Amino acid sequence: MAELVNVILKDAQNTPVNHTFTPYDKVGGVGILTEVVDGVPEAANTLSIGRSKSSSGNVTHVNIKLSVPEVVVETINGVSRSRLERTARFRGEFIFHKSSTLQERRDLVAMVASALVESNQAFIMDTLVSLNGVR
Repeated sequence: MAELVNVILKDAQNTPVNHTFTPYDKVGGVGILTEVVDGVPEAANTLSIGRSKSSSGNVTHVNIKLSVPEVVVETINGVSRSRLERTARFRGEFIFHKSSTLQERRDLVAMVASALVESNQAFIMDTLVSLNGVR
């Protein structure tokens, strides 16, 4: 079993900022970690990862999700309050057959990570970040 521990993720600011996600809960085999931003727990960044097996037991699904809300502060009649503006989300799934090897799983995870490194893959970043269509 993987232990639920702090996870640090870097953002893409000019000077990258470390975001520390701390264990929050474990629900149905899914580990949930949060990063409270600006003291607003309702707008916490959330990272979750969990594993499930197919009904036959031949396939394992590993799901990872990241949710990053954008909160704005509104001041009405001199009273300031935080309001959720929008939320950016990522949802990914790795699917492995029970006969897959440790190296095959490592290779797939490494290839996905490499695909998401901006300096390596301008085509992928142009679609993901700039929201341009594929031509």
